[in-house]
Amino acid sequence: MSGRRSGRGDDRPELWAARAAVAERAVCARQLRRGLLTGRLRELDVWPASRLRPPRRSPWRATLLDCAVDAWLRAPTADRQARLTGLIRGLRARPKQLGNAELAALALALHRAHSRAAAPARPALARLALRRLRESWSDHAGGGLWSDEPAGRKGAPANGAAALLFAQLATEGGEKADLHRARSTVDWMRQHLLDDGLVVTGLSVAPDGGPGALDRAISVTGNAYLLGACARLAVSTGERGWPEAAAGVVTAVADRLADADDVLRGHEPGPALGILSRNLASAALALRDDPAAVLAARVVFASAEAAWRNRAVARGGPLFGPEWTVPAISPTERPVAGEAPAPGPRAERELSVQLAGWLALESAALLERAGHKGKHSDDRGSARRPRTL
Repeated sequence: MSGRRSGRGDDRPELWAARAAVAERAVCARQLRRGLLTGRLRELDVWPASRLRPPRRSPWRATLLDCAVDAWLRAPTADRQARLTGLIRGLRARPKQLGNAELAALALALHRAHSRAAAPARPALARLALRRLRESWSDHAGGGLWSDEPAGRKGAPANGAAALLFAQLATEGGEKADLHRARSTVDWMRQHLLDDGLVVTGLSVAPDGGPGALDRAISVTGNAYLLGACARLAVSTGERGWPEAAAGVVTAVADRLADADDVLRGHEPGPALGILSRNLASAALALRDDPAAVLAARVVFASAEAAWRNRAVARGGPLFGPEWTVPAISPTERPVAGEAPAPGPRAERELSVQLAGWLALESAALLERAGHKGKHSDDRGSARRPRTL
């Protein structure tokens, strides 16, 4: 197990780096399979695999790639590089098969893998994805990208992921217009989807082309990507408004999506909480001395600690639950004598749930490497001063 040293003059690895490595080994051992002849990696969407549930294409390949990149950045090794190569070569996705939210997340993960970890590029896929995303903007409902699911809708996940992708491309080999696209997409989200500091799931487009009905459910994924885009724009542009926007999202997330102990709570299925943890960590690094950076780091560490504390023990290592404040239960665990088994399938079987937990630990490890402390500060409320977006 590798990791930077703790700075105490001993040989113990950093705490969160060590925990992230344990989660990495567990998830990969249980839910990744390598082709014998091709070397391509495919993921199992559930574990243990069910004979009654045929294998299906996982919609979480982008998050899996992000986890693999984070692991490589934590400790670059030949094995981690080979895993990234196998995952990318194993992609079967075609842009026409994906909605814009999934397409933007996949393009973002591929770009990050190539630019940060020197992973193989998929130029044809990237070119087709970017062309479609760049052409998906329309003036209907005041702007924004179409979501494609369902038709006539503009959603927060698609727009947030695209905004973060455009913000990264603006300084990393994209088109000159990508910076304008990033700004415009974030501005549209803040104008049309914002509700008490957080963006909601999306809106429909009215028959006259104007904004239609809002889906007022909070989008955890949409807010995660919005926060990441604001943080990226704060670093890359130096414009005053972007740190304030990012700090506002951090404060709203802590107030409305975390409990009194600063632990993120589940509000939607999939790896949403892990994606939010990752972008909170990015915001903590981007905002530096702002009180919101302290708050963002505190939520990341508290959430990672809760996920780790409530893990179950299963074959290969820890198993995370969908709610980090509730003890996870292994799907292979037998009920105690006299107790009925839990009804329905266990969420712990889902790859997306395990990726969320892994990503939470990688986010804490990222902040640990940057020198952030993993303990709660004494002034719990100091960073939650009112802000406006």
